[in-house]
Amino acid sequence: MKLRLSLLGLFALADFFGAAHAALVVRRYVVDGGGVFSQAQVDAALVADTGTNVDVARMQEAVARLQLLYFQNDYDSVRVSLAATEITNGLVHLKT
Repeated sequence: MKLRLSLLGLFALADFFGAAHAALVVRRYVVDGGGVFSQAQVDAALVADTGTNVDVARMQEAVARLQLLYFQNDYDSVRVSLAATEITNGLVHLKT
C-alpha cells in the first residue's frame, strides 16, 4: 500500500489528534538542493529517525541532526528544513 501524505496534512493530523497518533513509516530522508553529503552519509546520520511510527517530532529531530552534521563540517550557512512535499513510499524530503 502506498501512503501519500503531505507534510501539511501530517502537521494537521498532529494538531488534531496529538503527535502520537500522526505517525507513519519513514524509510529514508532525501536532501533536495544540497549535494554536500552522499545519500549513504545522510542515511547513516538519520538512522535513528527512520522506521515505523515516526511522528512530526522525530522528523524535526532528523532536521536538527542533519543541521548539526552540516555545522560540524563547516557549512554554517546551510539551513535544513522539511520540504513541503508529499511523503510517498516512506521517503521524506528535506531541503537545504
